[in-house]
Amino acid sequence: MFFMPVYWQQLGLSPTQIGILRAVWGVAYSSGGVVFGKMASKWKIRRALLIMSVLSTAVTPLVSLVPRRTHDKCLVVVGKNLTENKRHMIASQEGKNSFHRSDALIKSRGVEEKPDVLEHFISRRSLPPITKRTPREAPLSRDHVLILEKSPQDINTIFLIFVFIVFVGELLASPAFSLANSESVDYLGENSRDFGKIRLWGPIGHMIAAPTTALFVTHYHYMLCGEYQDNFAFVFTVIFIMALTSLVSVTQFGDQAIEHSDNTEENGDGKPLTLLDFFSRYQNIVFIVMTFLIGCFDGVVLTFGFWYTKTLDVTIATLVFGFSRMTSSAVSVVFLGFTGLCVKKTGYTGVIVFSMMLFVTWFVGMSLMKNPWLMLLFETVGYTAYVTGFTGLISYFGEVTPTYLMDTVQGGVNSLFLGVGCGVGTALCGFFIDAFGAIKAFQLFASGEAVLLVLFIISQATYFCLKMNEKEEKRKLLE
Repeated sequence: MFFMPVYWQQLGLSPTQIGILRAVWGVAYSSGGVVFGKMASKWKIRRALLIMSVLSTAVTPLVSLVPRRTHDKCLVVVGKNLTENKRHMIASQEGKNSFHRSDALIKSRGVEEKPDVLEHFISRRSLPPITKRTPREAPLSRDHVLILEKSPQDINTIFLIFVFIVFVGELLASPAFSLANSESVDYLGENSRDFGKIRLWGPIGHMIAAPTTALFVTHYHYMLCGEYQDNFAFVFTVIFIMALTSLVSVTQFGDQAIEHSDNTEENGDGKPLTLLDFFSRYQNIVFIVMTFLIGCFDGVVLTFGFWYTKTLDVTIATLVFGFSRMTSSAVSVVFLGFTGLCVKKTGYTGVIVFSMMLFVTWFVGMSLMKNPWLMLLFETVGYTAYVTGFTGLISYFGEVTPTYLMDTVQGGVNSLFLGVGCGVGTALCGFFIDAFGAIKAFQLFASGEAVLLVLFIISQATYFCLKMNEKEEKRKLLE
């Protein structure tokens, strides 16, 4: 999912369309996570569902390469009076942003108000095969400026196709994460606080795959009518190979939960807790709300972090992202290794507060960022916020959930975080970006999250004060 938003951006989709696709992804993920989680618990088919989801994860990226624009126009604007100074001004803009056709742009580039325009249709399929690295040339040849005019009809068609691809692909892939988490939590049993020590292997994989993939994508880029294009075939091929490789471990999983001593409380009638009873508890309600909110913020980080970096400098954005994933994964490994210790010292509340503070830092930093290489820092902040918050939430629900509800609860938590939360947050941010611009959107999210963080701290302080008073009253009664 990391590369999909910028792939959609390269195809010509707007931030609002990207946000909608991310919301569709969230709906599909949420629906599948809950339904398949319930099926895994009821029919004991965890392994079969995992195999299905891994295969979907492998195939969906390859299918995503099929939709293409086929009616682009490459406009060759001939400016007969361009001076060397004006040519230099055009060349210095190469790679910063896409060229868009407008009279203001043409005038600012020193081209005659009524230039000669040579127009021809181009297609990605008509490009010659890439056999070596394409030189990073400015979209200028002496007194010519190339302008890629993308077909709005093609873009809208691609958007609708991806609505279908994203929904079906993510619906089938949705059980993977939640069921793998359930398997891990089941395996740990009463030591669920050590979940981070298993989860850290994910970032280790990112440390290897992200920079390697980014180097290949950057090296084998191509120019389309003077516009820089990343070759996403490399990215999606790597995802395909890694997903198929994971099938080896999936086949070793069991089909049902491991039985552990269940120290969770029963309801007032002495009967086992129902799902409604479980989620009606105050602290569980609070952590469910925080699951949704942290998911919202993570959706923005995941979708628009790389996207915004690419608007600063398209030629190095992929390389920056690859190395930023490596550094962020390395740092997150350390945090994941100490998550259990942090929980013992500060409780799950402390872990969530730390995660929220990091997200606020990310939004503020991104709103101020001008140099794309600073993404090495902010991606580390954002990814650490995600892994600590998500791991803390998974560990919390793994600790308080009865064994017979584990797959259902973990499926719901994963769906709420990675599905509903990420989808709603991304759709909202995409709308804000189109309406107010990226910087203002990040500032709005930073302000809103700061307010929510204060409210969470107040709610937890109130809860613990009430619990202490309750314990004190019980102690006095016993005396």
